[in-house]
Amino acid sequence: MIVNKSIFSLLLILLIGGCELIVIGSKAKPVVAIDRTSPVGTVYLFKTELDSNNVAAATEILARPNGTEYLALEQYELYNEVARIGRIIRDLPVTDVKTDSLKPDLYRVNIEFDYIRPMKFSTLLINNDWYIVQYEE
Repeated sequence: MIVNKSIFSLLLILLIGGCELIVIGSKAKPVVAIDRTSPVGTVYLFKTELDSNNVAAATEILARPNGTEYLALEQYELYNEVARIGRIIRDLPVTDVKTDSLKPDLYRVNIEFDYIRPMKFSTLLINNDWYIVQYEE
């Protein structure tokens, strides 16, 4: 009887102590600041503006590949294209993000939405803010 209680106690201690060895679920995702201070944060800001149906603000995050910002008239002309991208990715969760530094001021952000919609964003540092200069579906 005493042997059975000691074996049971030993098994109980091993079971409780070993619970942390096996983790079910995914790893904790790193927290990304949704602002223009990083390439990934810029893409998240672009997605956030599209999720809130603020296409005008999303077009302000775009710039030309040569490093100049779009004029207001050019942003207006981009409105329909950006709204189309918004309809594709609106309210889809971000499931994977990978970055690749092409130059010190040029990064490519590969982002996956809802496990099935990969997109590529090229971001460029212009006047201490990151801008999206190219995107591909």
